[in-house]
Amino acid sequence: MSGNPDLAGNPPSASATMRLRRSQGMKGKTASSRRTIRLAAGYRLQTRSAGGGRSLVSSKGSIQLNDSAATVLELCNGSYTSEEIVARVLREKDDSLADDVRAFLDAAQRRGWVVES
Repeated sequence: MSGNPDLAGNPPSASATMRLRRSQGMKGKTASSRRTIRLAAGYRLQTRSAGGGRSLVSSKGSIQLNDSAATVLELCNGSYTSEEIVARVLREKDDSLADDVRAFLDAAQRRGWVVES
């Protein structure tokens, strides 16, 4: 087994050697940890003709959305991470909404409306 001993002079364990080899194999490469948010399969946004409001529609039914919820879900198109969605909403709305937007995205994910991809 190759590798340097630890500070106590012990040879490296097999798992430490594997971690070292994996990390060395990644030199010069960037791992993509960008997890974008999109509407879950079977969900779509719909504009209601009367009044122009927005709804989230699925085979389970229709959910009327307020303007803020519609703005957030419009950005759940697979192009943005949750933090990018928060930043975009804050640019359009009020900076104090950051926690509310994060909470809404968490709730939407728990309800199965959006998924990370």
